[in-house]
Amino acid sequence: MHPYAPFHGGLVLAERLPGTAAYPVQLGDGRLVGYVRTETKLFTRNFHVVDPSQRIQLGYGSRYDTRGWGYRTVTARNELLVGLEMPVFRGPRGQSRVHLPGGRVLYTNHLGSLRTFELVDALGAVQGRLDGWAWHLYAPVLSIAQAAALAQSLKQAVQAQRRSTYS
Repeated sequence: MHPYAPFHGGLVLAERLPGTAAYPVQLGDGRLVGYVRTETKLFTRNFHVVDPSQRIQLGYGSRYDTRGWGYRTVTARNELLVGLEMPVFRGPRGQSRVHLPGGRVLYTNHLGSLRTFELVDALGAVQGRLDGWAWHLYAPVLSIAQAAALAQSLKQAVQAQRRSTYS
């Protein structure tokens, strides 16, 4: 499967591999389609979306807001892969904007648990659901690389909110 082609179905960000900073990205049937590798620099956590060989970078993600409520993932050519913009006072608990190449915008709605989000289009039609870091995409609105990057951005935003709540 091409990592930038529109995709629908199940996609799972599995638990981190022991002794590494790599999270396998698998299809619903268990086939490996890539990894998300995290890195910590000073006070920020960035991530790379890479192919299954871990040699080709598909995207590089980082936050662009000091509160941690804005995340942007770009390709190796520095083109937007996916952007996540969250409300300042609610963070991931509010309705967030998902910016895609070409100006298309989707939205995430928080569904009670900080691990469950709904992906909707501008008309409010549900396009997918992120449940426990597993995507169920009902329509081909994201590529595999975009879905992995968006899940990791939401995951890091939730972790940032937890850190700011408890510190």
